[in-house]
Amino acid sequence: MKKIQIRTFFIMLLSGLILAGTSCSKDEDAKTNKDLLVGKNWKMTALTINPAVNSMTDFYAFLPACTKDDLTKFNSDGTVNFDEGATKCDSGDPQTTYGTWSFNSDQTVLSVTSEGLTEAYTISELTETVLKFSYTMVDDLGEGEKTYTLAVTFTKQ
Repeated sequence: MKKIQIRTFFIMLLSGLILAGTSCSKDEDAKTNKDLLVGKNWKMTALTINPAVNSMTDFYAFLPACTKDDLTKFNSDGTVNFDEGATKCDSGDPQTTYGTWSFNSDQTVLSVTSEGLTEAYTISELTETVLKFSYTMVDDLGEGEKTYTLAVTFTKQ
């Protein structure tokens, strides 16, 4: 009797493993950074600076509401739309302005050109819902020339 139960157990176990192995569908191909970036509206949700300026590192807290509702959309054709959102800081500004974007060869640096100025952003995280990047800025903010690192987080809307 014990032999039959053990044998039945192993047959059921083996059958279960076979079914589990064949019932799984093929995993989706891994998405590229381009796949994750394009076609979505992104809104800034965090902006920090290092080193601090006047003891302040959280620049996002000081942005006006008319900036916090702005949306950015990266299109598959290499264009980017910058939308003023529900509120404009200046009523005379156009609702939408445009630029272009591209990745470096390994899709870790995002370059955006708008109004003749190109900025390169180093991506630290890009998922279906979060885009995080940083960039450096050299400026003279009254303390002599310094290099600052700005870290920006966008969230999919």
